[in-house]
Amino acid sequence: MRLSFVATSLEEAQSKLADAATGKAKRLAAQGIFLCDGPGLGVGSPIACLFPGQGSQYLGMLRDLAEAYPVVAETFAEADQILAPLIGSDLTSIVWTKPTAETAEAADLRLRQTEICQPAMLTADVAMLRLLASYGMRPNMVAGHSLGEYAAAVAAGVLSFADALYAVSARGREMAGVKVDDNGKMATVAADASRVEAVLKTIDGYVIAANKTVTRKR
Repeated sequence: MRLSFVATSLEEAQSKLADAATGKAKRLAAQGIFLCDGPGLGVGSPIACLFPGQGSQYLGMLRDLAEAYPVVAETFAEADQILAPLIGSDLTSIVWTKPTAETAEAADLRLRQTEICQPAMLTADVAMLRLLASYGMRPNMVAGHSLGEYAAAVAAGVLSFADALYAVSARGREMAGVKVDDNGKMATVAADASRVEAVLKTIDGYVIAANKTVTRKR
């Protein structure tokens, strides 16, 4: 049996482990906890990497790894050199800033700007890819969620890291420059699609279920 989840603290990890020991697969999946009864991976088994996209960024991401692993620091330094003339600042001065309580909201807002967070996420994705590669882990298959497709292209050798940075920087600037009357909003809901769609039908205006994630027990 295999278990996977993401935790941001020891306490959260302990809580999710306790939930996994007693919960049902369907309910656990809604909490971001996944159980699989299939056979474990052996030596030489194929490896797939899925790269996250915009929305996964956070202040200070990978700074701790950069302090411990030169390959991570070097990747961010490479991005700094390319992006400084494009975004008007070193990427690391934005991502790795240590804001005060008074400046935290402004620092987070700046990182969430499309023209900043897109190259920031690409850099984080590639830094992790290179770190894993330094330990001999190279994926046999890659995919990316939205912006993560650029990191997948780098991993597959379709784009160089530098070319991908230029591409996502231009992509981010163009997206940020779009001006419409209503930019819209998105929300994530952990519930059955049929239940969500039933609620949406009662709401006035244009509201749709744009993406559906289906979890199947093996």
